[in-house]
Amino acid sequence: MPKEDDSSKEMDLIGNHKSSYDTVVLSSTWAKHLKNKDEFRHKPNSEIIKVAMEEVCSGKIKRKEILAVIQEVRSPRRYSEKPRDREEKK
Repeated sequence: MPKEDDSSKEMDLIGNHKSSYDTVVLSSTWAKHLKNKDEFRHKPNSEIIKVAMEEVCSGKIKRKEILAVIQEVRSPRRYSEKPRDREEKK
């Protein structure tokens, strides 16, 4: 049985979604999130992007989870939270 090349697999993955643009945006956002995890910190970006694309396109990671990560990153910290955190650590 002949092996499929990576480009045809990627096209199949992208073709399974309603919008390839959304897939790319979600995958790149998920890749940024993965890059901050310890297990991916020292891996090449190409490997992280490949993992992110596979997880997004396979449905392993849901759109809602990625959107929650975006909200978590974008939500501003309240000024009052920071001093309390410092007091608790003492």
